[in-house]
Amino acid sequence: MFGYDYGLPERIMTLADIEYPKLIGEAECVGFAYGMTPEIEQCGNVPFACLICRNISSVAKAFEHFKEWIKGSGGKNEALQVTLVRLKAAGYKMCIYPTQELLVKRCIPYWLEDDMEPVFFIPCYIKGFDSHGAYEPLKQLARAHPVLLCYGDVRTGVPEFKEGILLPNMKFMHQDEVSQNSMEISAVRDLNLAKEEMPKPPKRKIASVEDNIKIKKRRIRRLKSHFPVTLEYLKVNSGFLDTADTLMKEGYIDWQIKQAACNIILSMNLTGTQTFENIDQGKASNLIAEYFLNKRESPLKACPSSQCFDSDVVRNQIVCDQKKLMQEFIDIAQTMKPNELQIEMSKLGLL
Repeated sequence: MFGYDYGLPERIMTLADIEYPKLIGEAECVGFAYGMTPEIEQCGNVPFACLICRNISSVAKAFEHFKEWIKGSGGKNEALQVTLVRLKAAGYKMCIYPTQELLVKRCIPYWLEDDMEPVFFIPCYIKGFDSHGAYEPLKQLARAHPVLLCYGDVRTGVPEFKEGILLPNMKFMHQDEVSQNSMEISAVRDLNLAKEEMPKPPKRKIASVEDNIKIKKRRIRRLKSHFPVTLEYLKVNSGFLDTADTLMKEGYIDWQIKQAACNIILSMNLTGTQTFENIDQGKASNLIAEYFLNKRESPLKACPSSQCFDSDVVRNQIVCDQKKLMQEFIDIAQTMKPNELQIEMSKLGLL
């Protein structure tokens, strides 16, 4: 079985664009030029940073990806991030990647932002250059103007200004300024003597009564949003009402019983079974998130039969939901007994 609690934003794994690093790699970038553009229609006279490549068609395709990010972000050029990291030794490294904040907005509809906590795997294109030559002059130019990122053919050395992208957010930093949780850490990780493991997502903490209230409000809102028809049917379903009466006498709370019933209906919609059978546990959260993105309950749906809500099935679903919630706060949730889970939830104010 699989548990799902609607009170916490769901952590979902999301893979960002994986094609663009391959395209830039295939372009064979052999140099990096900078300077001031001539007066051009799209941006006037501004600094430029030019990737000099052997395979111009590949880098052009990579720029098409960048422009799609920008288009999907409402025309915000900040969707593309370019950073130059100056190294302690000679040279610097250039990092190109999608800005995470705008990537989130492209991937998750605004009405679900509070319901989901995406964990992104974001590829980063990194290219090293042997001298500091372009770093300081371009850094000085970028202080006063946005920088036009463009590309050029190594055979002609002529930048394709008209295909360029104006960057208002180009960053410059020294190797020692790179933080451990930044995208740029990939550029210097192998250069630092003190290597550290990337931190795992921390356990959640209940910091205040307000946190508990927010969790409870989110759960109510999400259940009403995703299961408006089911919740109405539960009010008159004799099998559910009998089971609810039994389980409340055992100490379970009204919302736990209703959430479990909704998850049983969700399982039937996803798998045709009451207990999330044949569902990949590692992919279940993403499958559920995708389901909620694309499906809405219809008032024409058939009323669940009373047999759907057998007390043993609902009780087992409650326990799975409890473990799903509590594993966000404590390491041993999966091994705890039902009464232990209920006691621990009470201590945290989660009931």
